[in-house]
Amino acid sequence: MAVGGNGSGRLASTGKAGSRAIQAGLLSMALVGTTLATFGPLFYAPAAYLLLTAAGVVAVLSFYWADRVAHASHPIDRVEKKDARIGQALSALTLTFVFWSTGLWYVFLALLPAVIVFGFLAWAVHRARIVSSGPPQEART
Repeated sequence: MAVGGNGSGRLASTGKAGSRAIQAGLLSMALVGTTLATFGPLFYAPAAYLLLTAAGVVAVLSFYWADRVAHASHPIDRVEKKDARIGQALSALTLTFVFWSTGLWYVFLALLPAVIVFGFLAWAVHRARIVSSGPPQEART
């Protein structure tokens, strides 16, 4: 069964994934900005955590859409690739701020050996799936 539904095993990009990645990156940064704007006399911690959780979820979605651009089955124009990379950068900044401000950074550091092992395993599975689906698109970029 094809991964993207195009019959080739490669992910099918609709041409909107790069745009969605940058929009999700910008939205995640806006949610972080909104969280920072709530600090003051009317600060409500559960609302801040809810905004930061939403920012983290949107940032992960941005990574997903950027990955679809990176592994698309058809040639991608430079603008879409640039949008996807910008979305990834904004999402990385967002996740760094979310980890730092919520204290998840300490959990991440405590679990760092397991994160490294499972991260390498996930990366290996991801690369194997991409390699087995056809010639690498990344080599032509």
